[in-house]
Amino acid sequence: MKPLTLLLSLYLLVACAASPPPAPDLTGWHEVYRRPGWESTVQLDLRAVGDLMLARHVATRIERSGMEALLAPWSNLLAGDLTLANLESPLTQEREQLRPGPYRLVGDPDHIPALAAAGIDALSLANNHALDAGPAGLADTYGLLQTSGITVLGAGASETTALTPHIQQVNGLRVALLALNDVADPADGPGGLARADDPAWRNPDTFPWGRAWLSLAALDALRNSRAQADIVIVMVHWGVEYSPEPSARQRAWAERLVAAGADLVIGAHPHVVQPIEVVTAGERVGIVAYSLGNFIFDGPPDPAQNSGMALRVLCDQQGVALVATAPLDLVAATPTSLWRWDGSHAQPDPTQLPPILPSHPTEIVADLRGNGVPLTATLSREGQIHLYDAGQIVWENESPAWRFSRMVVGDPNDDGRVEVLLLLWQPDANGQLRSQPYILGWRGGRPQIIWGGSPTPIPIQDMALGDLEGDGRSELIVLEGGKQPGDPGESVSVWRWHGWGFQREWRSPAGTWTRLGLVDVEGDGRWEIVAQP
Repeated sequence: MKPLTLLLSLYLLVACAASPPPAPDLTGWHEVYRRPGWESTVQLDLRAVGDLMLARHVATRIERSGMEALLAPWSNLLAGDLTLANLESPLTQEREQLRPGPYRLVGDPDHIPALAAAGIDALSLANNHALDAGPAGLADTYGLLQTSGITVLGAGASETTALTPHIQQVNGLRVALLALNDVADPADGPGGLARADDPAWRNPDTFPWGRAWLSLAALDALRNSRAQADIVIVMVHWGVEYSPEPSARQRAWAERLVAAGADLVIGAHPHVVQPIEVVTAGERVGIVAYSLGNFIFDGPPDPAQNSGMALRVLCDQQGVALVATAPLDLVAATPTSLWRWDGSHAQPDPTQLPPILPSHPTEIVADLRGNGVPLTATLSREGQIHLYDAGQIVWENESPAWRFSRMVVGDPNDDGRVEVLLLLWQPDANGQLRSQPYILGWRGGRPQIIWGGSPTPIPIQDMALGDLEGDGRSELIVLEGGKQPGDPGESVSVWRWHGWGFQREWRSPAGTWTRLGLVDVEGDGRWEIVAQP
C-alpha cells in the first residue's frame, strides 16, 4: 500500500501545483496595466495615495469630527500589504524655527496614531513643506512617525541618511523604497534644482536634518538599491501645480529613474491627477504614475485644482504585474458623501459630517390599496419577496430566476398612489446578472408588477425615493456601479419619472460607496442625499 499512497500523494501535489491562483478581487478598481503573460500570482499588494496634509482647514475639520472619521471612508483603499503616502505637513509641536511665508502647513502630532491605525506604512517627507517647522520640526516629525511604526522616506539627519533606501521583506519579496524632492521652497538654501549633467550640484538643505533631492546622487542611491531588492519603488515630489500633464522635466527624470532601476515611480505635488505611463529607458521598463493628486488636502472643490486617485500595484518576483486606480471624489479633504439637490444638480456639502445610515429594512408596510389598511412586504436574504394581507401571502416572486435586493415604499411614478419600488437582479441571455427597477402596485383588485424597467447599463446597488424639491414629486436616487449584487457603487445619481420610465438627471463624480439614503440632516424638512463608504 505504501507505493500507492506515495503515488497518490504525488498526484495530489502535482494537481494542486497545476491549479492557477485565483484572480485578485479588483472590485472598485479600474485596471490600467497588466503585464503580458501574468498568471495572477501576487506577492505584494501595494497601495499608494497622494498629498496628505493635516493642517489649516483640514485641522478644523478634524477638531469637529475626529481623525478617525476623516480616514474611515478610505479603509478599503488603504488595505494593502504596503501603503504609501506623501506627508505635506510636518506633525510637530515645534514652532520656534517656523519658516516665514503664508503657506506653512504644520499639523498636530496627536494625529499620528490614527494614521498608523488606518494602515499607512510609510510616508515621504521629501517635499517642499517638510521643513515648514524648521530642522527641529522635521527631526521631531521623523522621530514620532518612526516610533509609531510608520517608516519615514526621503528625510534624515544627513544627506546620506535621507538618500538611504528603506528595504523590507514582504511575502518573500525584497522591496526598496526611496523618496526624492524636486520642488524648491523660497526659504531653501542656494543651488536650485539639480541638472542632469551637474555632479557638483549642492543640496539646498543645511544639515543636520534635511531632505533627499532628485539629483545624480539620488540616481546612485537608486542603482545601489536595485542590487539589493526585487522591487524598487521611488516616490518623487515634482511637477507643476494644477497641471494635468507632466512637464518635460518630469518626463526626462522619469526615464532616468527607470533606467537607474526603478520599477515604480509615484509622483506628488501637482494637487491634480496626471497620467500613468509605461516608460522604457536603458533597456528597462517601469511604471510611472506622474501624480496621484490629493488624498487629504483642503483644496477647492474645482476638479481642475483638486483631484486625486488611489493607486494599487500588484507585484510578484518578476516585478510589477498589474496596476489599477480608484478615483477619489474630494471636497475639503473628505470624500463627498452628502449632497443637496438644487433642482438640476446635487451640490456637495463638506461642512456637514454625514450620519451613519441604518441597515436596509427587511420588512415594510405599504397601503397599496389606498384604503388605510396596509399590506406587509418581507425581503429574505435569498432575494425572495412575500407580500402579506392579514397574514396571507398575496404576492411573491413570479420567476425562480428573480432575486430582489432592495424594496422602497413611495410614489415612484407620480400617479398619486403608493407603490413599492423593487430592485431586481436576474440573468440575461448570457447568464450575466443584470439589475432592473420594477414597480409593484395594486391594480384590478390584486397586487401585480405594473412597470418593469429594462436592464440598466450600469448595475444599481442601492436606491432611495424622496421629494428632493418639495414639489410633491418623488425623485429616485440611485447608487450605481460594480458587477454583482453587493458590490460597492461608484457613482450617485438622481433620476426622474417621465411618464414611460426613469431618466437620469445628474450623476456624481466617481467614488466608492456601499449604501445610500435620504436624511434631513439640518432639520429643515428637506432631504439630503447621503452615501456611506
